Amino acid sequence: MMKKTVTMKKTMMKKITSLNIQTLHFQDPTFSEYMLSADEEYFEPVEDSLPTESISYTYNDNTKDAVVYLPPGYDEENRYNIVYIVGGVSTYETAYFGEPGSSRRIKNMLDNMILNGDIEPCIFVNLSFYPSHDVKFGDIDTDVLLDEFNSELREAVIPAVESTYSTYAEDTTHDGIMDSRNHRAFAGFSLGGAVAWHVLGEDVDYFSYFIPMSAGCFFDDRDDQTYFGEDLIETLSDNELDRYDFFVYACEGDDDNTKDQMEHVIDCLRYYYTYTFQFTENDMSEGNITYKLKYGAKHSSENVLDFIYSALTAIWGKYQ
Repeated sequence: MMKKTVTMKKTMMKKITSLNIQTLHFQDPTFSEYMLSADEEYFEPVEDSLPTESISYTYNDNTKDAVVYLPPGYDEENRYNIVYIVGGVSTYETAYFGEPGSSRRIKNMLDNMILNGDIEPCIFVNLSFYPSHDVKFGDIDTDVLLDEFNSELREAVIPAVESTYSTYAEDTTHDGIMDSRNHRAFAGFSLGGAVAWHVLGEDVDYFSYFIPMSAGCFFDDRDDQTYFGEDLIETLSDNELDRYDFFVYACEGDDDNTKDQMEHVIDCLRYYYTYTFQFTENDMSEGNITYKLKYGAKHSSENVLDFIYSALTAIWGKYQ
């Protein structure tokens, strides 16, 4: 267990006002395409599966746990891609992989994808957005939670995880983490999806890939557009990055009650940030954002299986 004294590198002066935002209605339709789904056989357990495990880290004298998925055949002599994921509004670090040692459908799916050569081997780290299990959404101002989570992610979570497990980070200094960003993704569903949009704006120097699922974004009192577009432009500039240095794989159910919120974000990016975002169907060489729909899907964490399957196939698939 690692204990670190952390100083926040930048203070976000945004007042978050709501998760719900009004939908823009442009005449041109938002680009979308229905996504891939895993075959049912991918949810069967495999013999070479490794048990999930827990890692502890400390930030501001508060110790938290995360649940870690390791790919079949994990070997410290090798280097691995890594995905950090956050669940919905009422979940914590056990949202997707359960308690350490549990076997969930997402674990079986990842095992089969890796063993079948569909994607490069990767590590998953399931995080909690909240400071403790005693905290629920609404107990603490959202802007305070976002500030705390963002600093915790950068200064405590990534250093603890990537000094314990073998990733592409040569070390856990700022330069070491930034230099390995092409092998790091951030994903989130529902509340976690809104967090993923936020992380895109603040932490593109640490992550190359972003998978917001079934969510709009948090927004503040600057204007009625997506504030993180402005933050993203600033973060890119500060770190000598540009629009070719990140990719967003946004996922939504076509009957999900968050679809209007998601498409507000998509439309804002498409029409207000045309220099920063270039939409593409799948080819990352032709753009840096895609938007996919799951046919007939309502708001359910079960959709995360297809969302993650489709996104990982595009990001770290065998044809990339």
